[in-house]
Amino acid sequence: MPPTEDITSTIGYSMALMVCSSLLAEVGAALYGLIVGYNLQQKEVHRAVSSVMWTVGVLAVVLAVLGIASPVWLKLKADNQTFGLWQWCVTILDAPRKCLSLTGNEFVEQFKKAIEYRVAQALAIVGAVVLAISVLLSLLTTCILKQNVIVKVVVLALYILAGVLLLATIIDYFATMLKVTEDYKVNFSVAMMTFSAVATGVAAVFEAVLLGDLMAASGCFA
Repeated sequence: MPPTEDITSTIGYSMALMVCSSLLAEVGAALYGLIVGYNLQQKEVHRAVSSVMWTVGVLAVVLAVLGIASPVWLKLKADNQTFGLWQWCVTILDAPRKCLSLTGNEFVEQFKKAIEYRVAQALAIVGAVVLAISVLLSLLTTCILKQNVIVKVVVLALYILAGVLLLATIIDYFATMLKVTEDYKVNFSVAMMTFSAVATGVAAVFEAVLLGDLMAASGCFA
C-alpha cells in the first residue's frame, strides 16, 4: 500500500460517532448524578430529567455501536481509501470497492505488528458494553432500586468509565494509525477531533469529583 504524494488524512463519520457517543456518555453521567444527588422530589421534574437521561444513554449506545461497526474512521481522499476499526477499504479506478480485514490478511500485515491497534478494538467493545450496562442499570435504579445507594454509585462510575474508554479508543486508534502509516499527513480536523476526545476525558474527571461532592452534600450517602 504505497502512499501517493501529499496524502492528507481526514476524519470519517465513524470517528465523529464515537466522539459524540463519548460526550453523550458523560452527559448521561451528569444527568444521573443530578437525579440521585439532588433526590428530585417533584415527579414532573424527576420524570423529565430521567427521560432525557435515558434518551441520551440509548443514543450514546447506538452511536457507539455504529461507530465501531462502520469502516470510515479515517479517510484518504487523494487515493480514495478509508480505514475503520476492523477494515481497510479502497476503490481503484472503476473497479468495485474492496475491503480487507486489518487482521489476518497478508496485504495489511503491517497493522498486525501494532499491539495498540488490537487494544483499540478491545477498548471500543468494552466501552460500548459498559455503556449499555450503565444505561440499563440507570433505568433500574431510578424506577425500581431507588434506595440502593451502592448500585447508584456503581452506575455513576460505569457511566464515566464508559466515556473514558470510548475516548481512549479514539486516542489509541490515532496513535496506532500514525505509527503504521507514517508517510501520511493528518489535517486540522483530526487534531480537532483528538482535542475533543481529550477534553471529554478531562471533563469526566472533574465531573466525577463534582458529582461525588454533590451526592455527599445532599445526604445521598446518609
